[in-house]
Amino acid sequence: MSKFSKFDHTFTPEKHTIELANGDRISVAEARGDTNVKIKNSNGDSVDVILKDALFVPSFPQNIFSVQAATQNGDSISFKKDKAELATEDKTMHFPILKQGKLYYLHSNVSNVDVDEVHLSQDLMSWHETLGHCNFDDVIKLENVVDGLKLVGKKTKRECETCAKGKMTNEITGLLVNEFQLL
Repeated sequence: MSKFSKFDHTFTPEKHTIELANGDRISVAEARGDTNVKIKNSNGDSVDVILKDALFVPSFPQNIFSVQAATQNGDSISFKKDKAELATEDKTMHFPILKQGKLYYLHSNVSNVDVDEVHLSQDLMSWHETLGHCNFDDVIKLENVVDGLKLVGKKTKRECETCAKGKMTNEITGLLVNEFQLL
């Protein structure tokens, strides 16, 4: 989902309907405001874009885009047989409109908004401790299958004091005289 930076507090959801491509009108918008999204331009670069008066419709699994709203704000949209494109009012930015089946869509980076991505580079001992004192050999194997897990430095196993203490056993404090005796 997109990040809304400002909401229109005068918006009344029950008085607003959305007209779908098939002509049906539905009332599903819960709010209206300005939202920040990242959209890929014709060069493949992600561009931060502010959509003014966007509708917040959490019941839709996908974000939808209003051609009418874009053109009313001065942007232009062209649909050709094998190409569709959105251009900003000043024509400095062009965004390809992709097609899947009978639906057109803008290539947005919604996942970048919702998900934090972490890439850590640590030595073997640090990863061993971070992963709950996981076996050193298993940590080395994880580097090849886990995105963002990067080992730096030598991959030599060292003594881990915590693991050594965890493997210690207590001394026997007394001898058992018969099998039913309590210790």
